[in-house]
Amino acid sequence: MEFFLRAAPSPFPTGPHKLGVFPGTFNPPTNAHLALAEAALAHVDEVIFTLPKSLPHKPYDGATFDERVEMLTAIAGNSAFSVAGASAGLFLEIAQECRAHYPGAEL
Repeated sequence: MEFFLRAAPSPFPTGPHKLGVFPGTFNPPTNAHLALAEAALAHVDEVIFTLPKSLPHKPYDGATFDERVEMLTAIAGNSAFSVAGASAGLFLEIAQECRAHYPGAEL
């Protein structure tokens, strides 16, 4: 997992207690994506927008991976938001990468 934007440091010594994992292709990121992430903050300490570097079921069309990262970092203005690229595209694989970076966090 490669981070392009990190949330503000967590008040918890071991990182966020509850992590909201928000995977997607974000082509483009929309106001609805932001609204979902903002709403999730009522239940989690941090939301991580996760963009797979490779998609298991389809090729990247339209915006490139780098352009999508740029768009996500531009709109992710909340200090509880992170933006990262995951090595793989299946949620199970993304969750495993998140666990490696956020040990002990509830996903």
